[in-house]
Amino acid sequence: MIRKVTRTAAAAFPILLVPVVLLAASAQDVLRQAETADKYVSYRGLKTVNVYFGGRHADATLKVLHLKPDKTRAEYFSPILLAGIIVIEDGGSCWKYHPGGRFWEEMPCAQASADVDFGREALANYDVRLLGTDLIAGRSSYVIYAVPKRTDESARRIWVDKEHYLIVATQVETSLGTVVNSSRYTAIDFNPHDVSPSAFKVSGKVVKCAAKPKEIGFRLLKPCYLPKGYKCVGVTGLRINNRICAHTQFTNGANAISLFQRPSDGDSPPVPTNSKITNVYVWTRDGMLFTLMGDIPRAELKKIADSTK
Repeated sequence: MIRKVTRTAAAAFPILLVPVVLLAASAQDVLRQAETADKYVSYRGLKTVNVYFGGRHADATLKVLHLKPDKTRAEYFSPILLAGIIVIEDGGSCWKYHPGGRFWEEMPCAQASADVDFGREALANYDVRLLGTDLIAGRSSYVIYAVPKRTDESARRIWVDKEHYLIVATQVETSLGTVVNSSRYTAIDFNPHDVSPSAFKVSGKVVKCAAKPKEIGFRLLKPCYLPKGYKCVGVTGLRINNRICAHTQFTNGANAISLFQRPSDGDSPPVPTNSKITNVYVWTRDGMLFTLMGDIPRAELKKIADSTK
């Protein structure tokens, strides 16, 4: 969940830096605790984000409700095309509510969130440093800057609540320091006492999007080449327009690369739409349609595509 900004990072989020020598924690320690923060704290908040849909970025506002250790509900209020959409994660199960059709869609959890993540594995692929502290939603937060060891990938600026270690804001920056994506809480309340488990229940019509691996029905191709630091984290089956599609996901702990494949059925490859942060590469081979998406240069996507067999 990200917000597009055209200003420099400093202008977008002014940082009230405290000298690093006064901070007891290290950037690595903060990020390790942030990775599991959801397990230990409940919260309710308003979040400003940017989502990519319909071939463009759009600012969005949503309400997030989390009940530790593993229940999260996000409801969109703006823009108008997203208003009323609800995403619920309950343990390993995820659903998305479509207000227009008044139904819930069961979906893989890897696709449920659009937020920028920064997992433990990213520490091997990024140089991280603690810049100081800042205020986010009125709360003191650590500010961490993560620079990729591969110069062709984007940098991350991450704000982590000092008390509960929840990530409360993120930015994705180009090598020139321009902010292309971001997210931040504008208000947040930790450990509210009136959160009911019923807020995470799904009722009414449910459409299953996910398919079991054995239902895929075709041989999956895999890339022989991946950029350094990336590894496969799973394969899921999806039902899209009554077709089975396989989704293979790779990550370096911060960025993700997705490979979608399905029978082409004679369809012409769709024209890819690239955003400022994500490139798309589409090709057909031996009756199959492949789509690669990732926050890496298009040339790298082509190398992955050429190695897929």
